[in-house]
Amino acid sequence: MLGVPITRSSNTFSDAIPGVSLDLRAAQATGEPTTTITVTRDDDAIADRVQELVDAVNALRSFANAQRELDPETNRGGPLNGSPLLRSGVATVFDTLVKQYTFASGSNVDSLAIIGVRSGEGGLLSLDRAALEQKLDANPLHVRGLLAGDGTTAGVATALATALEPITRTGDGVFATRDDAYEDRIAILDRSIENLEARLEVREEVLIRQFTALESSVARLQNQSSFLGGL
Repeated sequence: MLGVPITRSSNTFSDAIPGVSLDLRAAQATGEPTTTITVTRDDDAIADRVQELVDAVNALRSFANAQRELDPETNRGGPLNGSPLLRSGVATVFDTLVKQYTFASGSNVDSLAIIGVRSGEGGLLSLDRAALEQKLDANPLHVRGLLAGDGTTAGVATALATALEPITRTGDGVFATRDDAYEDRIAILDRSIENLEARLEVREEVLIRQFTALESSVARLQNQSSFLGGL
């Protein structure tokens, strides 16, 4: 690699060129021309991934905003209007996205705003792809550090994953435990409904017996009236 021999125990390795995995299929025979590998950065793919992050965050913000909107007929918000869980989740995401990061390298690419992520009306984000591409051309390693971390300090993506992990974790995460609590409440309500239905069935049987007895009494009275009327 650049004239330096590299030996590995496997034909597949990824520690020779940062960010590149190599899968070697055969040895180069004597007399064959030297194989040249050219690696270029895919700026469009990077911009697409940042845009996907922006879109996902906007979807969360739009959902939260919709919960606060009042129905004109009921004058009530959505089911999660005022939910502490929703508020804290949104706050966690946006606090992570807008914070300024400090890296050991002294990089001045220390926030999403620097690479073209802007906040607009309603808290929705937008991406200036030209600004991102400009930063990628000027200092791609610092952009990579901001997004994925520099090996010492977490970047935006890794910090966001860490912040959301206790919320989204399977089993004992906030969402999971809240789901379990709702399931328990639903089970209690179902049992209450079953008990009420059983009581209603018993009450219905009592009323039917009483109505039947009343019908019999009325019939007897009618018969007596008819008998007396014929005297």
